[in-house]
Amino acid sequence: HLRLFCKVLDDEGRVLASGRDLQALKDQLKGQANDGRADFSEYQKPNIRSLPDALPDHVVLQTSAGPTMGFPGLRYVTPIDSPPANSKAQATKQVDLAVFATAQERDTENRFGYAQLALTKLGKPAQFFRRELAKRKQLGLYFATLGNAQALAEQCLLGVAWYCYFDGQALPRSDAELEERLAAKRGELAEVFRLTLETFEQVLKHRFELVRELDQLQSVGLLPSANDIREQLDLLVPKDVLAITPWRFLPSLPFYLRGLDFRLQQLRGHVPKDRSLMEQVLPLHRRLAAIAKAELYDPIIAAELHYFVQELRLKLFAEPVAQQKRPQPAFGGAGWKVSLKRVEEKILQEEQRAGLA
Repeated sequence: HLRLFCKVLDDEGRVLASGRDLQALKDQLKGQANDGRADFSEYQKPNIRSLPDALPDHVVLQTSAGPTMGFPGLRYVTPIDSPPANSKAQATKQVDLAVFATAQERDTENRFGYAQLALTKLGKPAQFFRRELAKRKQLGLYFATLGNAQALAEQCLLGVAWYCYFDGQALPRSDAELEERLAAKRGELAEVFRLTLETFEQVLKHRFELVRELDQLQSVGLLPSANDIREQLDLLVPKDVLAITPWRFLPSLPFYLRGLDFRLQQLRGHVPKDRSLMEQVLPLHRRLAAIAKAELYDPIIAAELHYFVQELRLKLFAEPVAQQKRPQPAFGGAGWKVSLKRVEEKILQEEQRAGLA
């Protein structure tokens, strides 16, 4: 597959840099551009309570350095000061209308900004869910090694709002569209809240138990496999797991963790086989890491590939768990029947699309 040869010219047509690696050229020329900052103040507003009449996907402004593109979106401002532990007051939440340098940065911030704006508009229902969340003491105990009670509540409520109103759908571009979306989905909110918290508690419980078992391993011969299990655990359940896990894949997380536990229990006496399977899957992770650095990186496709590799891991390391019936399987159809060959084909397709192969 062909890769473009790029030249960067100054105002007089002189070549400043050239090559086939666009990101390397950007890094090389960073800081050399004239200071012609665009004034995006028309699209910036702090502490909003509603969307504007029309939120554009992008805007282009002329500056002394040439056209400058910005991507308007919503930024959730995390509260700095928390109320005392014995206080019933809640830390102030804020959503700002902002302009981002890239569409990817905008999309990342929108996940939190739109979710918090929805919670603000919900009012009393959001307060009810916060009180219900506070009753789940066991959930708080499992989460304790990842963050405090405020971080848990924030992640759960923002996650539930995103899953219910926005996940997998085009985002509203006006306040009228947002109000329509909230009204249409309001009847689903309680069920999404229940399913999210039930799954989240299962995931954190599995994580808690796996970490305890891994910490008890002493055998040097088991360390490479144990380290791989720990790396996968950190990849699947980071401290912001609900913020990075699409709704489609959330119900499968407990199964992936059961697979890690099954593998850990079977490890003694099966080290050579485990090492052999590791040699098959580790190159796949390296290829996914390279895709994540590509200029044409697509986080939606990358997430799909990440969980498809997890399906392969489940089949290779814990086939009895892989064969268990799931209420909401993440993949379906002949095109997603898991095998090493099919996973490699899917990754190759994305490498070709991203200009890496």
